[in-house]
Parts: sequence; C-alpha cells; structure tokens
Amino acid sequence: MRSKYFLISIVVILATIFISRLFYLQVVEDKYKFLATSNTRRDYTIYPPRGYIFDRNDSLLVSNQPAYNLSVIYNEMNPEGLDTTALCVILGIEKKIMVQALDKFKNAIKQRKHSRHQPYALVSQISADDYPRIKERLYKFQGFTLEKTTMRHYQHSSAANVLGFLSEISPNAKVSEDSEYKIGDILGATGVEKMYEKELRGVPGHRYLQVDVSGKITGPYMEGKFDSPSQTGKDIHIGLDIDLQMYGELLMQGKRGSIIAIEPSSGEILAMVTAPSYDPALLSGRGRAKNYATLAKDPAQPMFDRGLIAEYSPGSPWKIVTGLAGLQSGAVTPEFSVYCGGGYRVGGHVMACKGGVGQTLDMRHGYQYSCNVYFATVYNRTIEHFKKSEDGMRFWTSVANSLGFGKYLGTDLSTGRKGSIPTADFYNKVYGKGRWGGSTTISNAIGQGEITVTPMHLANLAAIVANRGYYYRPHIIKSIGGGEKIDSSFTDKVDTGIKKEYFDVVADGMANVFRAGTARAYAIPEVEMCGKTGTVENFRKINGKRVKLPDHSMFVAFAPKDNPKIAIAVVVENGVWGARWAAPIASLMLEHYILGKSNREYLEQRMIEGSLESTYVLYQENNKEQ
Repeated sequence: MRSKYFLISIVVILATIFISRLFYLQVVEDKYKFLATSNTRRDYTIYPPRGYIFDRNDSLLVSNQPAYNLSVIYNEMNPEGLDTTALCVILGIEKKIMVQALDKFKNAIKQRKHSRHQPYALVSQISADDYPRIKERLYKFQGFTLEKTTMRHYQHSSAANVLGFLSEISPNAKVSEDSEYKIGDILGATGVEKMYEKELRGVPGHRYLQVDVSGKITGPYMEGKFDSPSQTGKDIHIGLDIDLQMYGELLMQGKRGSIIAIEPSSGEILAMVTAPSYDPALLSGRGRAKNYATLAKDPAQPMFDRGLIAEYSPGSPWKIVTGLAGLQSGAVTPEFSVYCGGGYRVGGHVMACKGGVGQTLDMRHGYQYSCNVYFATVYNRTIEHFKKSEDGMRFWTSVANSLGFGKYLGTDLSTGRKGSIPTADFYNKVYGKGRWGGSTTISNAIGQGEITVTPMHLANLAAIVANRGYYYRPHIIKSIGGGEKIDSSFTDKVDTGIKKEYFDVVADGMANVFRAGTARAYAIPEVEMCGKTGTVENFRKINGKRVKLPDHSMFVAFAPKDNPKIAIAVVVENGVWGARWAAPIASLMLEHYILGKSNREYLEQRMIEGSLESTYVLYQENNKEQ
C-alpha cells in the first residue's frame, strides 16, 4: 500500500516540475525577454474611443472626433539637426511652446520617467484637418511620427462646469510603473470627465513591433504574442436636461451666480448653471492650454463653479430650517402666532421687518410674508426650550445637519464645499460657557450670522421639503453603459427624522409665497408652485475693513406642490432683492421644465436682457482702488 502512494507522489512531483518548467518557458521567460528587450521593439498604445455622454433625454452632449499626437522617439531623433522653427511653422504653433515641450520631454528622459526607445507625445490632439499637411512634411524630422487618437467634440456650447475637461499628464507628475497611465496620457480633470474617468476611458490596447539596430521596423514583435486590443469606453447618461440647462444659462447671462435644479424623486441634477461660464470646446484640442490660461485670468472667474464652491449666508430661505427646528423641538406648533410690530428687539438692537407688519401671523403666514419677527421668536423659543441654551443649540445644529447642511452631501461631483453651521461649542468659545442664549445668536433665525451654505445645499433643502422629509443625494449620473448599476449611495433614501406633517406646514407656507406673498407676481395658473425668497446681506473684507456691498438675490422653490417634479435654488450675486432676479428666474425655470416652454415672454425677455455687469465692474474697480 505504501509503495502505491509513493509512486503516486513521484508522478505528482514530476508533473508539477514539468508544468512549472513549461509555464516558465512560455510565460515567465517570455515576459522576462519582453522586459529586457525594450531597445529592440516599439510599443504603440492604441487609445480606444472615449465613451459618449448623453443627457437624460438621450440627447448627445459629448462625442469624439479623430485627432493625432505628434510623437518622438529620443534615440531616433537628431537634437542638433532639429529645425525647431520649421517644425513650428508646419504645426502652426509658437516656438516657445515647442521649446517648452521639448524641454519637458528631455527632462522626462533624463529623470528616467520615459524610455529612450518609446514614442513620447510631444504635441497632442492635432486635428484631422491638419493631418495631411503635417504628414507630408514630417519626413524631414527624424524620429517624429503621428499617432492616431481622438479628441472630445461638444454638441453644445453649454454645461462646461458639468461636463468638465480633459488634461494631459505632465512629465513632472508621479506615475508609478504599474499604473495604467503614462506621461503624456489624457485623462479627465474636472466634472463628469473626472468622476467617471474609469468608465469613459475604456482600456487602451498595445501593439509591439520588432526593430533592427538602425531603428527600422521589421515586423510584429514575437509574432504579436503580447499585443492586446483596445476596449471602447462606456457611454453614460447623466441626469442633466440640456434644454433646461441652456435655458438657465440664457436667463443668467449678464449676471453672476448659479441655478441648481434637482429631480426630488431621484436626486438627479436637472440643471447646474454657473454664471458666467464658457464654451467647453475652448478646453479641447491644441488651443486648450492657451485658452485655460486666459479663462483662469478672467476677473469674472468663469471657471469658478458658483453652484458648488461659492458659500453664502442663506438669508430668508433658512427660515425653512428655523420653522422645522421649532416644530420638531415642540417649542412651537403650526398655529403658534406672533404679532409683527415691524422689528424684533434684542437689547439696543432691532432686527427690522418689512413683511407682515401690523398683523398677527401663524407659521404658514410667517412664510408668506417672510416675517423676521415671527421666525426670530420661533428661533429664540427653540433655543430656550431646553434647560440650557447650549442644549437648545445642539438640537438646532442637529436639525440643520439632518437637512444636509454643514457637511458634504456625498455627491458624484468633482468639487464642492460643506458650508458652516455654528455649534454650541463655537459659541462657548466666543462668549463663554453659560453666557449666551437664543437672543445672542438671533441672526441665525433669518440665515445670517455665522451660517454659510452652497447653492447645492439650498436646492437639496427644496427637494427635501418637496419630498416631505427625505432626499436622495444629489448626483449627476443616471446610467452607465448597458444598464450597469450606479453607486447605491445615490439610490438609498436619506431620511431627516423630522415628522412629515411639519413639512406639510412648510410646503403650505411656501405655496402662500406664490399665492399672495413675496413671489405672487410670478405665479402661473397652470402649476401650483412653492417658494421662498431671500435677500442676503453681503459684506466683504477689503483691506481689513468690513464693507457693505449690494445684497444677493436668492430663491428656493419646487413644483408642483403635490407630486413635485423639480426643486430649485437660484442665486444672483448683488441682485439686491430676492424678488427682483432670483424669484422670476426660478419661476421661469419651473414653468419651462414642467410645461415645456414659458408663456410669459415679457418676463422672459426682461430676465434675458437684464444685466448687472456694470455693477460688477464698478465694485471690481472700487476694490482695486482700496
């Protein structure tokens, strides 16, 4: 019996040795040979077409067009005999740009970040129109060749901040040896292009050719054993409605600010307008570096996404939070009433009120008239409802946090800020423990004080009220490829923990704003809208001094009141009153999305033609002088 097992063991050992040797000869040795013979082969990357980007209605937003990279092999070029001026004339570029590119190339070789034997993309994204002219003259330049690739083609001069742009990996970048990218490769730098780079890029292929000692190609390397085909990038659909996006950009021309529109039932972003903006085509092709420098220097900051990065005091839209905190704490009921005498007094200071003066208001009518006195009273009662003011503040902060404020919303956007919500610990440090209360921090009641938010936070607040207490994290992706699932964090409902009936009260109050309140001039009979105006004080430090500038115009809204299809936040910087710019723009956007067009040409034209550029230039010049 023992001899039987002994023979079996011998057979197993011999078979293992044989298989291991065969593996070594066919795989390991070939791989070693492959790595050791880089000077006798040329490696050509086959870049796959990047995936297309479509909007929610299948409208094509971004596609590809043929392009070429001018590549050079260091060991085949003749640096001393290179006529740089002639090469620049053929390419149609400035000599200093070519000199800089050559210096980067030589440094990459010197620092061993790129092989002397392999092609290096010196000038990328040369258009197909230029290819024939360059190709027929390139024989004069030893070691230079044109490699086929693609460049992005934009169907609309819109949504640059959403789509993003591609950039080249710099020779100074740290790229590991096992990275799927190499120096000179193009990848997504911002927006959708960055966040969905992996899906859009696809998988590059490789073709290896044998060369002799003179650098002449003699055929495929090792019969193409290591060649691999490229895999086309996946197409993606985003939640954006390009028609609504372009309409929003039209309404915001001549202004600075943003529009964020969200589908409450999914969290998909319908529009994400930042103004001013730029044509995304400017950052595609050979002119992108020059155009980028121009855009970056523009004092209007067209590359600054005001919807995601700009932080503001929220102003009166914050009264939504104040009311919900008061109701959830039990400090007030929906029927709790306050008489408005025109101001709320704290010591020697009076918080003035222009809405509802001379009336006794409950919460629904408090929203209708945006009464500062009413919501200052509710805020103070909420903070003092607890045994200690700091406990009341902790509760208030927790309500704000549950509504998404003071934190990142967890979106799939390539940038953003979390804003700031003051805490009890903050006020303990400022005033001392036990030495402050609701009246000390009363500015929080109306969205001033130490609160800062982004427009994305405000749009999400509108979506929460629309849903009566929950939200889906705002996101731009709708679907990937042929039905690949998107991140579950975007499809999981986030519950605020606040009772639904309290949101019903807020929604009724916001409907009153359009029925008979501060936005009544922008109501339409076809759709019941809910909104909240905001006029936000605007201070800026200039040379160490706190200077008062024109107020910002803000508005949050959703529609229809029941079964809402869209929630929105509009910010117009230095727009003075919420009802002057932000409210009509929001109303037009809601109407356009729900009805398919606007039936108020007079209002539409006034918003399109209305410009605040003179105001921006004036304060820009004043800032310089100071």
